[in-house]
Amino acid sequence: MEIDVTPKLTMSFPGAIQRVVDGDKVTKLDWNASEIYIFLHNGFLSIKKKDGTISQLIVSEGDMIGNDWVVTEGN
Repeated sequence: MEIDVTPKLTMSFPGAIQRVVDGDKVTKLDWNASEIYIFLHNGFLSIKKKDGTISQLIVSEGDMIGNDWVVTEGN
């Protein structure tokens, strides 16, 4: 298995939200899984989990102060 060592451009939560508003899917490096991401779904900030379920995102303090947000692959 090949490991992706390409550096990713990280952003703050406000930057991540702007990318979501622009139509991108965004994840946190801390989540360590590109199949988990946030996006707009039916007008709400939502999260798609590994099992495919989608729910509204409950934003934590760690989410808001984190600077490890990245646009997901294939966006």
